[in-house]
Amino acid sequence: MSLTKRYFGSDGIRGKAHEPPITPEFIYALGVAFATALEPQQGRRILVARDTRSSGEMIEASLAKGMSDAGFEVCLAGILPSPAVGWKVAVDSDYIAGCSITASHNPPEYNGVKFFLAEGNKPDDAFELAVESGIGTRFKRHGGHRGRVTRVSDCETHYSEFCRSSLPEGMNLDGLHLVVDCANGAGYRVVPAIFEALGARVECLGVSPNGHNINLQCGAGQHELLVDSVVSSRADLGIAIDGDGDRVLLVSQNGVVLDGDDLLFMIAVDQLQRGVFKGGIVGTPMTNTGLVKALAKRGIPFERVQVGDRYVQAELRKRGWQLGGENSGHIFCLQHSPVCDAVISGLQAILAWLNSRIQLAEWKKEWQPWVQRLINLPFPVVQSVGLPRLIDTANRLSSGFKENARIMVRPSGTEPVIRVLIEAEDCKQLADCTDEWFAGLKAETGQDILSEYK
Repeated sequence: MSLTKRYFGSDGIRGKAHEPPITPEFIYALGVAFATALEPQQGRRILVARDTRSSGEMIEASLAKGMSDAGFEVCLAGILPSPAVGWKVAVDSDYIAGCSITASHNPPEYNGVKFFLAEGNKPDDAFELAVESGIGTRFKRHGGHRGRVTRVSDCETHYSEFCRSSLPEGMNLDGLHLVVDCANGAGYRVVPAIFEALGARVECLGVSPNGHNINLQCGAGQHELLVDSVVSSRADLGIAIDGDGDRVLLVSQNGVVLDGDDLLFMIAVDQLQRGVFKGGIVGTPMTNTGLVKALAKRGIPFERVQVGDRYVQAELRKRGWQLGGENSGHIFCLQHSPVCDAVISGLQAILAWLNSRIQLAEWKKEWQPWVQRLINLPFPVVQSVGLPRLIDTANRLSSGFKENARIMVRPSGTEPVIRVLIEAEDCKQLADCTDEWFAGLKAETGQDILSEYK
C-alpha cells in the first residue's frame, strides 16, 4: 500500500459506517472524484451493487448522487456479489466502471466501496491517487451531461448463468449433497440458486440477513458452524463464501477445512493433468512456502506479489498466466472470470475433486504445508516499538534463517493492525524463530513490549 494514499487500502476504501471516512458527505465527494477520474470511451454508465449491511443504502444513495452529479448514469443492481460487478463491467461495454458497496469479510458495523474499471481490473495506485486528489475539489459535469440514477434487475440472472457455464459442457453436480454458507451477505440469494441449478441438493447457512449479521459466526471467515453442519448432515462437502462473495473455502465430509492454498493446489494439479494449465501461479507473502515447494516439484512456476488481490490480478495479466490468489480464499481463475470469484473458484476446486476420484480431505496430504503463526498487533502497540524497527528486525532474522523459516511484517489493508506472519518447516523451528524475533526486539528496545503477544 502506498504511504502517500490517505483513504485507499489494499482493496478500496472502508471503515466503520457513519464514522469518517464512511459518512454521506465523504461518500458523495468520493463518487464525484471517482467519476471525474474516469475517461469515458463508449458510455457513461457505472454499475453499483451492495451487500446486506444496514449502512449500504446510505452509501448507495450518496455515491450514486456524487457520480450522477458528475454527469454519469448510475445503474443500481441492488444486492449482488462483488465478483458479479467486476464480471459485468468486463463483459458489458455499456459500463465504464463498477462499484461494490461492501466491507468484504469485516464485521457488520464496517462498510466501504470497492471499484472495478475496464475489463474488470481493480484500480492501480496512480488511479487511486487521482481519485484522492479529486475529493472535495470543484468539478464540471462530464461533457456537460446531466447524470441520472436508474435500477437494473437482470444482473443476478446473468451472473448465475455465467457461473454455471464455467463447468465443462455437460457436467453438473447431480447427486451431490452440499452445505452452502453465504455469510448472510451479498450472495445469500444467488449462490445457493447456482448450486441448485447445477443439480446439487443444497442445505443453506447464512441466508437470513438482517443488516447486522453479515459475517457473524458464519461465512468463510468463521467456518465452525459449517464444519459442524457438514459432519452432522453427512453432506458430501461444504462451501463457504464471505460477505461480498470473493473469498471461498471448502469443508470435507469429515470436517477437514481446505483454505485458499489448498484450493489453488487442487485447481493447478487438475488443470495440469487435463493439459489446460497455463504459465504459473501468482501468490502473495501470505502464501504458504510448503505450497510453493510442492508446485515447484511439479514444474509449476510461482511468483509472489504484495498482499492484495489487485496486485495478483495485475501480475497475472502481465505474465499471461491464469491462476493465482491468497490463502484467505481469494482465487483468480482468469480463464473463466476476470476477477476473484468465490463461486467460480469453488466450482473449479469441486471439479478438481471430482476428477481426482479421491476423498476431498486427502488433498490435504498431497502437499506439506509449513507451520504458520499469524500475530495481529494493534497500532498503539506498534507505535511504541516503531514499524520500521519491526520490519528491519524481521528482515534481518529472515535472511539468517536461510530457507527454513521466514518472518513477514505488513500493515493490514483492511483493519487497524499490523500483521506478523512467522513461518517454518516444523513446530520447533517456528518456536525458535518466534523466540529469536521477540528477543531481537527486546534487545533493541530495552523493553519486553510484545510479551503478551508471544
